[in-house]
Amino acid sequence: MELSIEQLDLIEKYCTTGLNNNEQATLEQIPDWQEAIRFYQDFGTSMQVHGNELVRAKLHSFEAAFQASQVKQQVVSTTPLLSRIKETINYTLDELAALFAPVPTYQASLGMVSRGTATDVISPSNGIDAADLEELIFKTVHLTQEPFELCIENNKQDVLVELEIPSNVQEFRVSLAALNATPGRYYWKLLSDEDMFIGYFFIRKDLME
Repeated sequence: MELSIEQLDLIEKYCTTGLNNNEQATLEQIPDWQEAIRFYQDFGTSMQVHGNELVRAKLHSFEAAFQASQVKQQVVSTTPLLSRIKETINYTLDELAALFAPVPTYQASLGMVSRGTATDVISPSNGIDAADLEELIFKTVHLTQEPFELCIENNKQDVLVELEIPSNVQEFRVSLAALNATPGRYYWKLLSDEDMFIGYFFIRKDLME
């Protein structure tokens, strides 16, 4: 934002005759107004006939330099973020196809219980995108009647998370930190002596579209 004539007048008046309360409030809305005041005071005390015009020019120069520094600062601050985004999505079509390919044997068993019906998993829903989640929240219809083993695998069937879930719980949370936010298709499995559940979710599902 470039300083207006009114803003320059306020800075000048502040350094000469002073401001009333309303003018002071307006002055303090100017970005870096205190630095502009110091700039005026440094140069304005020695100016007489053409001093005001010279100070105005200097203030415009100050504002231009300030804006340039802000733009540079913004570019520097966003560069790491842009790099991380590029690293996340910089995959070829073949690589993406491999990351999101389903496991046929798992797909055939999705949401099904192999033995028994004592427990039913109602969350997480199959096919959710967990890209923005730090953890998955598991919920069951009833309290678990026995301990379960939970594992999360990628679509190469590599086990990335493995936990013991105790009996008598109806909700538990599982951290996704081990997945490192890597895009792809993932499967979770809950296994006990009586039951087996399997489900799936995605990281960056939008990359498939």
